[in-house]
Amino acid sequence: MNTRYYTLLLLSWLSFTACKQKTDLMNKFQELDNSLQEHTSTTLDKSQHAINKLDSTKISPTLIEKIQVFHKETQETIRFIETLKNKLIEHSQVGEGEDSLVDLKNHEVVMHLFLGEHHKGTTDGLAFEKRLNEFTTSANKLYKEIKYSQDSIILSEPHFRHMALDGKDDPQFKHNPEYSKKTFLELAFDHTPMIAALALLTERQSRITTQEHEILNLLEKR
Repeated sequence: MNTRYYTLLLLSWLSFTACKQKTDLMNKFQELDNSLQEHTSTTLDKSQHAINKLDSTKISPTLIEKIQVFHKETQETIRFIETLKNKLIEHSQVGEGEDSLVDLKNHEVVMHLFLGEHHKGTTDGLAFEKRLNEFTTSANKLYKEIKYSQDSIILSEPHFRHMALDGKDDPQFKHNPEYSKKTFLELAFDHTPMIAALALLTERQSRITTQEHEILNLLEKR
């Protein structure tokens, strides 16, 4: 489901400048963000429930501890992205007090927060990129350990694809002469409206919880 949402997000943004009904598009991004938030919350609850049910008589205490550590990483990464979302909302506010509004179309705030001068990436942007890929590295390590303990299969390729790929490494863009030259942060945040950036951040939260839930599902099949 996450891949489908991510594709929709990108395709919608690429057609943004040609879209005459920008308000409708903003509403679609808002609906997308709401849907992804619900999915993230629901999946996180399911994972917590599954972890609470882990049986030390069937699963080694060492593996249970690794799963608990990974779940903590999941929660921390989700919270980190939430702080970025809050920053984005705060910096996009127009007006003061009860009369303040969030400018959903503002792309300059997005670029300032994540790309910075010369598109080299800000502290927040680079930290976001790093945290995403570090999480997937952890997810692949745990998935590989569980899979090998089940089937004695050594995975030659990572099960989960990194979530912050530059254009030259992303299957969606690596054959496109224009986009293959862009960094992950440029692909994600260059002239991206605030609401689209917000949806992208929420999508990454959703994908994080999905990766964890898939690992726990694999464990249940032991």
